[in-house]
Amino acid sequence: MPQWQRLVQNYGRKGLRFIVVRDADDGRCPSLPWTPHRAFCDDDAGSLQKRFGVQSFPSAFLWNWRGELLVKDNAHVAAVKAAADRFMASSTRALVVAGRGTDKSLVPLLRDEVRRAGKIDVVSGPEDGAMFHRLRKKYSGLKYKGGDGRCHRAGQPLPPNAVLKVIVHGKRQRWLSLELHPMRGDCLLGTGKAPWQARRPARSAAEAVSDLLDRLRLPELQMPGGRRVPARAPIVEMERRGDGAAEWKPADDGLAPVSFASRPPGAMVHVDGKPICQAPCSKMLPPGRHLVAMHKPQYVSRNERTRLKSG
Repeated sequence: MPQWQRLVQNYGRKGLRFIVVRDADDGRCPSLPWTPHRAFCDDDAGSLQKRFGVQSFPSAFLWNWRGELLVKDNAHVAAVKAAADRFMASSTRALVVAGRGTDKSLVPLLRDEVRRAGKIDVVSGPEDGAMFHRLRKKYSGLKYKGGDGRCHRAGQPLPPNAVLKVIVHGKRQRWLSLELHPMRGDCLLGTGKAPWQARRPARSAAEAVSDLLDRLRLPELQMPGGRRVPARAPIVEMERRGDGAAEWKPADDGLAPVSFASRPPGAMVHVDGKPICQAPCSKMLPPGRHLVAMHKPQYVSRNERTRLKSG
């Protein structure tokens, strides 16, 4: 077990998370001699063991953040370390640029947010930036001839080098949109967007980056034995109708109209533990802090805490 503890210490700071499932013996699970990020007890007649096809102990599996299975078939610590090293060495690096008509001051903000998310490496430093600009100019003439302009399909790895374009657009409703393009060509790897809040640009940046990463994840988690299970959570979208203020403010009666939407549609909306409607829908909410949850069969549930400001 010291090998696993060293792996946690060396790779935990790089974003790798270790979850341990212990096999129950006479209804009780033994304690661990090391500390993973989370631990579960398989006390239901070995249901998790059967689900993952575990034949011997210990066995290890490794997924990347997109839901791709990197280590399978009853592997051990050495295979996990090797696969983690390969994945981190080939991680996508993106140059963040401003789209046409978009304020270039947004670039550092988006760069910081992508770096904070920890899923895509960000090009930083003048030498790296200059190299990426040269490559981008070299390949700018390549065009993709696909019908929808996309060059990436679910299950395919992302390229090592990419360009993340930042665009603020819209008239009545302003949006902050992100477009991820490969360095070679002008097709789309993925997109993300969020309502643009001029007074709170950091919040818009965080929501747009989160949406982009959600869309880049596989819709189904790859499982041992070639099986797949739904992996993507219903995406919660909430907005207040009105002047687009930085914080929601209730109407004169103390309530504020709030709209809910999920992607895909049909998720049941719960506020503070109570079901209130099925997305897309709108409801009046009182001021204060609320826990908003969305549940949809065969999808991972999603929860968000939000604050509704009193007038």
